[in-house]
Amino acid sequence: MANFSANRHHARMERLEIWRITDTTPGHLSQTAGLIAALERVRKVAVRDIPAWRPLQLPTQLFFPPFKQLPDASPDLILCCGHRTHLTALALRRAYGGKLIVLMKPTLPLRLFDLVVVPRHDGVRASPCVIQTEGALNPLTAAGPHHADRGVILIGGPSRHHDWRSSSIVEQVRRLVSGSPGVRWTLTTSRRTPEDSDAALRGLRLPNLEIVPFKQTPPGWVAEQLALVATAWVSEDSVSMLYEALTAGVAVGVLDVPRRGHSRINRGIDHLVTDRRVVRFTNWTPEVPLPRSEPLAEADRVAAEIIKRWFGRVEHGPVR
Repeated sequence: MANFSANRHHARMERLEIWRITDTTPGHLSQTAGLIAALERVRKVAVRDIPAWRPLQLPTQLFFPPFKQLPDASPDLILCCGHRTHLTALALRRAYGGKLIVLMKPTLPLRLFDLVVVPRHDGVRASPCVIQTEGALNPLTAAGPHHADRGVILIGGPSRHHDWRSSSIVEQVRRLVSGSPGVRWTLTTSRRTPEDSDAALRGLRLPNLEIVPFKQTPPGWVAEQLALVATAWVSEDSVSMLYEALTAGVAVGVLDVPRRGHSRINRGIDHLVTDRRVVRFTNWTPEVPLPRSEPLAEADRVAAEIIKRWFGRVEHGPVR
């Protein structure tokens, strides 16, 4: 038994076995992918994706698992994100062990998890089992050429926290692109962009603006653009892309979108403005370049803390 424990400890120092509980939400997959990528930058990892079980499946899956489970392949870490993944993750930890990490504020009591990683705007108080982050985690880094003469404009649409005025968005884009003639701008929409906004934006005939509709962008397109450009403008409703731009290390502006009252999401954006990480369009003038703040590296920070807590030293520094 002593030799097995020693071998198991050595294996953990060499490679982390990570089980990721998945649902079908792209944003949840992006967050866990960001943390896994950050862990991989400091330690070798092996990742097993397990789809979240429906509640009625839990007893059957635990007693008759769909895969052969060997002792030396039990998880070091179980990652989950999204309400549908919580029960599966808890059941697997009970059956096979490992440290359970939940991303985003869970609906279940925090004490059920070994670590809770939650955006600061969610209002969960920091504690030994809670790490607050600036926005949700994502897989981006600040690597890339970031050409000074290139910029990207990311347009969203109405959401739970924001209304939408097509004429306002189109006018902001027109003024932004016209006021920056030395920059080649690429604009894309999202699945939430109303049809009239999409049509009005495509109707802009500006020599330094290229429009790539959302349906024409392959997976990873936004990340590729953020690595190429020096500046990004994001409509305020597109919160995840706002934090992705900050993680990519580009200068970030926020296009004004009407709010539906006060919310934790809006408080988070106000915090970014106060910290001078982003500039609102209402405060922008063409003569003054957007400030480029220190890139966010929240996934790397969380990964380093996980290694420090449970798996010894960080073998090499995170990629910036």
